[in-house]
Amino acid sequence: MGRSFLVNSFAVLSLTGVFGVAAPPGSSLMNIINETPAPIQAYWVHPVTGELVVQMEAPLRPGRKNSINTYPTHTFVFVRADLNPSKDTPDMARHSHTGTEEQIYVSAREDGSFVATMKTSRDLAAEEVARRLARCEAEANSTSIAAEQRLERYKACATSEFVSKVDTLVENLELHRGISRASSNLYRNYTCADPEMEQTSTTDNVIWVSKSGHRVGVGTLFNSSHATIRYNKGFLTQRECDAIKDSTAKRLRRATTATADGGDQVSFSRRADQASISYTQGAEGDTTDGVLNGLMDKLFDYVNYFTDYDLSLDGQEGITAIRYLVSDEYHPHCDGACEGERHIGTGRVATMVMYCEMPPEGGGGGTTFTRAGVFTKGKPLDSVFFSYLGPDGRMDDGLTEHSGCPITEGSKYIATMWFRKGVSSAWPWTKSDPQGYPKKGYEAAWEKRWSLLEDGKSILYA
Repeated sequence: MGRSFLVNSFAVLSLTGVFGVAAPPGSSLMNIINETPAPIQAYWVHPVTGELVVQMEAPLRPGRKNSINTYPTHTFVFVRADLNPSKDTPDMARHSHTGTEEQIYVSAREDGSFVATMKTSRDLAAEEVARRLARCEAEANSTSIAAEQRLERYKACATSEFVSKVDTLVENLELHRGISRASSNLYRNYTCADPEMEQTSTTDNVIWVSKSGHRVGVGTLFNSSHATIRYNKGFLTQRECDAIKDSTAKRLRRATTATADGGDQVSFSRRADQASISYTQGAEGDTTDGVLNGLMDKLFDYVNYFTDYDLSLDGQEGITAIRYLVSDEYHPHCDGACEGERHIGTGRVATMVMYCEMPPEGGGGGTTFTRAGVFTKGKPLDSVFFSYLGPDGRMDDGLTEHSGCPITEGSKYIATMWFRKGVSSAWPWTKSDPQGYPKKGYEAAWEKRWSLLEDGKSILYA
């Protein structure tokens, strides 16, 4: 049923994208901006055959924009117009539609290959703010007046540009979030219900080698300024999975979620069993604790290689093993803060989901990144990594929201590492909720210890 919906909806997409017919219900715009030095063409990727279907009546010239009406999960590739490819290949610039209006910028790397980058409404708003403030600064400095007068002129210009528009901006933001939430639920229902749904293709595939010499195939599923999702082939060894199970199988308890006051509760939205694994000081070699210590070292090798977070093991949560049985699932959620706010205190900034056991083909258990339009099935010994803190100290605005599809056959045994920024042996993760705010009983100590800087970064009082 899901597959026929996808193909039928594409028939409408073709008419709207190429021939200009009115936008069909449920579709949303994907705006393509060509920043390469050559004309480009956009192709829809058939989810079953990999066949490419042209989307624009004429190539998109450099510096120009074109728009296509499409739906969540539809994947597109962007290539030089003179290549006329017939099949999808991993090296092509690509994007999977998230279900809300998007701006996709296609640019060229130094080696000549193309990359497609989505800019969120926040990214575009930040650029517009910078442009307007630059204009105010130029106007204030356009005449030879005293510095104090220039400052007053700048303040007046900025007030005129922004203060009167705040209410409208807030209303638009809330509307955007409402549409995004509705689209994410539609995307999850569709992908989870389709047993033949293919995993999203990766780009920028590389081989990463850990400090211990373990080789991992790493590919990018999604990349934006504040959110990145990567798939890692062979991240785990079988010995590591065995150690995870040996350490947790007899300790599994019903999973909980964080409450508003920083506590924990069993929740309908998350049905699974879980147990935690901590770092064992001094454990080495092939013992269960030694293997798990080595896995944690590898996790931090990875996160510090692929991000600039500079994290250490001190004060971190450790690994959480999670088992899903038939009918178990996890509804759409974020692991940390995800509304574009500043990173707080000791909040989570990244997640690694590692697969040890998965249901048989068609047995459910896939992972949907509902707002990024990414779907992963996960294979034993592979993993998915996603980060959600941007270079400006602000969090992702929902693109790493994800869910676990219901298990319909067999079981799913995974291990999750939630990475926090700002924790230490003096202030471990147990004192703060996933967003970084203090748990009950630690509020006063938190207020003395943490302060927020103007640039959005947290500072620790000595």
